[in-house]
Amino acid sequence: MKLPFAKAFASGSAIVVTALLASLSSGPATPPVSTCAGKPGQVHVPAAGPNGSGGSAPAGRAFLIDRTEVTVAQFEAFVKATGYRTHAERVGWSAVFHRRSDAARLTGNWWVAVLGADWRHPLGPGQPEASRCEPVTQVTYDDALAFAKWAGRDLPTDVEWERAATGGDSASTSSLKWAYAVDGTPLANTWQGLFPDFNTAEDGFAGVAPVGSFPPNRYGLYDMIGNVWELTRSVADGTPVLKGGSYLCSFNACANFRPSAAVPQETEIATSHVGFRTVRRERLPHGQSQPSGD
Repeated sequence: MKLPFAKAFASGSAIVVTALLASLSSGPATPPVSTCAGKPGQVHVPAAGPNGSGGSAPAGRAFLIDRTEVTVAQFEAFVKATGYRTHAERVGWSAVFHRRSDAARLTGNWWVAVLGADWRHPLGPGQPEASRCEPVTQVTYDDALAFAKWAGRDLPTDVEWERAATGGDSASTSSLKWAYAVDGTPLANTWQGLFPDFNTAEDGFAGVAPVGSFPPNRYGLYDMIGNVWELTRSVADGTPVLKGGSYLCSFNACANFRPSAAVPQETEIATSHVGFRTVRRERLPHGQSQPSGD
């Protein structure tokens, strides 16, 4: 999501900112999350039928998608193997949600650019390090693509992501259905209460949750709704498309915790509520190409 910039403060302070088949692409296996909740690996999303999303177009083909968002542990393995430095590490700051900041009270902008915040310290220096089982955050579109390429994979297009998120059930567009059970029990990590004044954290988490903390959908995928927004391969008007909502989505502000929801994200801004997962696609017959995501 777009975070407009404002004037920088003095140095050192915050800056306000608004089993598919062997035919699948090969590459180093993404490290498993067997020590975390939820099953590791990927699940098969079947091809869309004649009336399904994508039809006979490439985006309608079957694919494999990560069961969970890419974790801090998985991203750490990538960094150790390649020496990769994220955009936030190179520029020295990234955006952190901070509703109690003076800037937020004055401007209504709940994001501050914190010096030294990165994927290891998503809330900034002096704050707890990210848990190895948390989804990695403070990564940009290019960071996510770099990880996916290393793993021999790609980011899902917005169409692929949505097909996976529905779990084969696209009959309802109600936000309530995807985030809450009939009795009101939270099924995803979202904001309970009036944003940004109070969060009752009825789901057990006031911030990001370890992957697999909530029940999977019908395909066996965790956290497709809530927890962190997820980067897709798709780009609209020059900006990457995010899907799924996050722990900051409430009914009075955002309410985008449903498969069909999408928002743009600045290409070169990393935030504490955006992560990603990867896909592997079938190889197409000669002369056809994979979806570009544009």
